Amino acid sequence: MVATHCLPNGALGVGELSVPNVKKTATISDPGSGNRRGIVVFFHGIGQAVVPVVPQPIPNSGSAGSYGRYGDFEAAVVADGWVFIWPSVQEDFYQGGNNITGVFGDVSNDTGNGSRYLASTLHTWDHIQTDLIVPNYGANRPVIVAGQSFGALKSLQIAANQAGRPVSCNLVGYISHTPSVVMEALDEFNFGTINWSGLDLSATSMNSTTIPGIIGYGINDQLVGWAATTVAAGSNGVNVNTFTGSGVLDVASVANITVGPNVLVTGLNGGTGRAVISFTGTTAGSPNTLTGCKTLSGSGTLATNNPCTQSFADQIITNAQGASQPVTRNATADTHEFTGTPSGAGNDAATYAAWIASTLDPHYPVSF
Repeated sequence: MVATHCLPNGALGVGELSVPNVKKTATISDPGSGNRRGIVVFFHGIGQAVVPVVPQPIPNSGSAGSYGRYGDFEAAVVADGWVFIWPSVQEDFYQGGNNITGVFGDVSNDTGNGSRYLASTLHTWDHIQTDLIVPNYGANRPVIVAGQSFGALKSLQIAANQAGRPVSCNLVGYISHTPSVVMEALDEFNFGTINWSGLDLSATSMNSTTIPGIIGYGINDQLVGWAATTVAAGSNGVNVNTFTGSGVLDVASVANITVGPNVLVTGLNGGTGRAVISFTGTTAGSPNTLTGCKTLSGSGTLATNNPCTQSFADQIITNAQGASQPVTRNATADTHEFTGTPSGAGNDAATYAAWIASTLDPHYPVSF
C-alpha cells in the first residue's frame, strides 16, 4: 500500500468514503473572462441524490418551510462577477443506498468519531484548488467557501482549518447557513446513536478565524436547532439511563430550544461523560423542562450546569465576535431551509449575495 494525499493510510478503511473526482463532477457557472472577481464554492447538504447526474443540477425549488433556492444565490453572485462552483462530495457516490447512510457508515466505523471524514473533506477542498480553480482560473484567486446544513458545517471546518493546509488557497470569506455543527442533534437516521465529536464544532471553533464570515440560522429549525441551554438543579444527580421515553429533564431555559433535534449533554459524572437525549416537548416555567426524554447514546449522571446543546451556531457567533473576529450574524424566523426569490425581500439568497457585495467586493474588483 502506498500512502497518498487522499489516502494517508494507503487504502480506504472500513466504511470510509473516498474523495471524489471534483474535476469531472463539479457544476460551474462562470461570468466569463474579464468579468470575474473570484470564486464561490458552495457545499450542498446531506441527502442529495446518490450517484448523481454529472454535472449536478443546482437546486432552485421547494415551498415555504422547505425552500432550497440555491439557484437564486448562484444567479446573484455570478451577476456580481463571482464564479460559482457546486462540487460533488464524498457521499455523493456512495453505492450502498442513501448517501446519509454512507456518512453514518463512515463515522460509525471511525475510532476518531468523524475525524476521518473531516480529513477527507479537507482533502476534497485541496483538490478543488489544485484540480479545478488553479487550472481554470489561475493561482491566488479570491475564494469564498459557502454551504448549507451539512455543507455549512464543512464551510466552517474549512475556514477554521485553512492555516497550514498543504495546498495554498486565497480564502477571503466564508458563508455558513443552518450549519449542523452538532451532528448528534439530528434526529434522523439514528445520528444520535453514535459519537460525532471528531467532526462536530465547538462553541469557540471560529475564534481564531480572521477572514470575514457570515453565519445564519433559523430560530424555527426543527432539524438541527440553533442554540443551547444547561442542566438545572432539579435534574442534578439523575442518571441518564432513567430516560426511556417519558423522562423529564430540568433545564435553565427552553426559550431557544426547538422541538425536533436531540440535545447533546456533556460533562456528565461517570459513564461516557456525555449523552444524546431525544425529547418530545418543552414546558416553560418553574421548572423549565424537556419532556418525553429518551437517552439514545452515552451514559453518566447529570450535574447542574452541564451543557445541554442542540447547536453551537449562536455561541460560535457570540464568541467569535467577542474575540474581535469579523463574523456577521444572520438570524431568521426560518426552518431548516435556504430561501430565495419566492420569499420576497430579506431572503437568504439575497442576504448572502448582498453580504458579499458589501463586505468583499470593495477589496476584490473584477480582475480576470
